[in-house]
Amino acid sequence: MQKIMKRTLALILAVVLCFSAMPFSAFAVEMTPDETQSSQAQPSEAPAESSQPEPSTAPEVSPQPGADATPGPDESPKPTATPEAFPSPSAEPSPTPAEPADPYETELTQVDAQQIWPALQRARARAAAGIGTGGVLQMGYYCFKSEVGTLTTLGEYVSQMPAKTMLINGTNVAAYCLEHEKGATGGTPYTWTDMSVNAQDTVGTIMALGFQWSAADFWTGPSDNGDKWAVTQLLIWETINGHAFMQGNGLFGVEAAVDADMEKCAPHAYNPTKFLEYYRDLKKRLNDYMKVPSFANKDAAKVDTITLKWDGSKYSATVTDTNGVLNKFSFANAIPGVTITSNGNALTLSSTEAILSPKTSSEIRSQSGAAGGKGAVAVWRTSDSSQQNFATYNAAGGEPVRCFIKVKTDAVGSAGLKKTSEDGKVEGIQFQITGSDGSSTTKTTDASGNIDIDGLPIYSADGSKITYTATEINVPNKYVKPQSQTFQLTEGQTASIHFENKLKRWRVTVTKSDDTTGSTPQGNGSLAGAKYGVYRGNELVKEYTTDETGNCGT
Repeated sequence: MQKIMKRTLALILAVVLCFSAMPFSAFAVEMTPDETQSSQAQPSEAPAESSQPEPSTAPEVSPQPGADATPGPDESPKPTATPEAFPSPSAEPSPTPAEPADPYETELTQVDAQQIWPALQRARARAAAGIGTGGVLQMGYYCFKSEVGTLTTLGEYVSQMPAKTMLINGTNVAAYCLEHEKGATGGTPYTWTDMSVNAQDTVGTIMALGFQWSAADFWTGPSDNGDKWAVTQLLIWETINGHAFMQGNGLFGVEAAVDADMEKCAPHAYNPTKFLEYYRDLKKRLNDYMKVPSFANKDAAKVDTITLKWDGSKYSATVTDTNGVLNKFSFANAIPGVTITSNGNALTLSSTEAILSPKTSSEIRSQSGAAGGKGAVAVWRTSDSSQQNFATYNAAGGEPVRCFIKVKTDAVGSAGLKKTSEDGKVEGIQFQITGSDGSSTTKTTDASGNIDIDGLPIYSADGSKITYTATEINVPNKYVKPQSQTFQLTEGQTASIHFENKLKRWRVTVTKSDDTTGSTPQGNGSLAGAKYGVYRGNELVKEYTTDETGNCGT
């Protein structure tokens, strides 16, 4: 019995010791301003010294209302102690194996907000990240000079929001919270994971265009950097919660309640005016970033066709970008054989050759340089599930906005010209084809007397049908010059034109006279029967015989 009691007491004691050793992480935004105790480690406080540096275990929670350990509105938001008050481990954290077993996989696949990526996508994302797998969370300077309070959209309490970085390979990179309802503890080791988050494409773009920090030290810049950090963080939370989103038309949308909450946050910023200016500017840049020219499309399969019309010398078209973002894209070499230039919001395309089947351009990427999207988000997680996940910007994994255009020329037709000749000579005969649009071209018959004319424009730039005229040129003198012929074209049909060369004809009257008198004897028949020949060169073409009066005719 005594042995049983001793074992029971020992078990109870062990349980008590286990619970006493666990860190009690409070929640950053769940604590209300009425709570009387806070376990927040102010950025100005340093952890107790020890022989081996230990990471700070203070969770990120809201400080007690009224407790102001931050600088005044005219000062930079920095603590009284240096950032080094939050020591990093003496050596870089050991990276985890390249593909460790994920203890959270079963849990995460059941949560809508976080899902495990497919294996191939994980491998690509990890390769693109290039930032290592181990990091340490660092708690930095306050973004707000005083506590904000409860935001309507989040339904949670927001404190002074200390900025955070992830210390990766000796570099502090701006780190953004992904779960505003959880705590965060400075000095906690984190691992780059393969998780995705809600609206990750949009989150990645916010991080690409929002505030970024990458330096060996904590952020020590001007106070408006804190405003930018806060705006970026709040927009990420709003996106994950569904209050900021990508709209069906591909543009960035923000609910009116988000604008109202930003107005509520502004008085607590170190520079309220700049806080709101940065928020409005970031919204506009997000909206413009996701735009492509109105005549283009992000999906090559859905892009509308631009039709180039014939102007007499070339096919051309000018389209206008009503979205006003043409200057962010270069289409110069997008389609082989098509000359493309831009001027303001106008794009002009031209081609001297007909494009019978629509041609889609190569991928055209935005020249803004910002690379957003799903791959731009590197997600970090620690082993303590009460601590929130973080995201850092991964430019190597992101992609700029891309788009495509598609072109073809206006309807074209074809004509076939056939040349025949009395003397059988049909090769090398030249014809000039002119159009009512001012176009002109010269064609030459082949050995069979044929000319095939393909790709002739059917319509002029004003939409009227072009009338063509075919004229034989350089006609040898022996032929009667044929009349010009006009024709029009119909798509899908071949116009037929026939020219025949006829030899010239003439009449010759021969009169026989007496050599002595020079007169023509009358009625004695002495002049009949004289023969005359008509020659072409040395070739006798026809022979004639005089009648009784000495006359013969052809």
